[in-house]
Amino acid sequence: MGAPGSGKEKVVSDWLRDAIYRVHREQPELWGQALGERARVGQIFRALYETDPFLGGWDIDLEWNREGVHGGPKPQAENTSGYGTPDIAVHHRGMAGPEHNLLIVEFKNALSHGGSNYKDRRKVKWWMAKYSYRFGAVIALGPTLRQFGPTGIWLRLDESGKPIEKPWH
Repeated sequence: MGAPGSGKEKVVSDWLRDAIYRVHREQPELWGQALGERARVGQIFRALYETDPFLGGWDIDLEWNREGVHGGPKPQAENTSGYGTPDIAVHHRGMAGPEHNLLIVEFKNALSHGGSNYKDRRKVKWWMAKYSYRFGAVIALGPTLRQFGPTGIWLRLDESGKPIEKPWH
């Protein structure tokens, strides 16, 4: 699936990291004001789209909340209400299995919500297990230019389909 240290895992992790740093470098005003998470995530999505190392082989979607092509909204993780809307999904729309679901990401502004990291980790793990996303990330974006350093966790599916986490960059 996503063997530890596999070439594809490194490519995907570096692609995400580079997109975040590119937006920070090219659009510092996004960290110079008290902006909401979506303003930053939208630009990170655009940077991912513009620098796709797979040359268009994947659909890169912002706030994708559908199961399959004609399915209803993705349900939220267990024991929560509502529907699921991951910030960024890299997949083949409408297809099932790990060969069609590459990356799912949740972002937060570092100071936005105290307990959100646990909730977001649970959501990403649940989406990975349910939809077989090979990789996942939960990333906190620093609040200012000086405190920018994104932190979080990186997840990959092990051979049994269970998400395994480790610190991210």
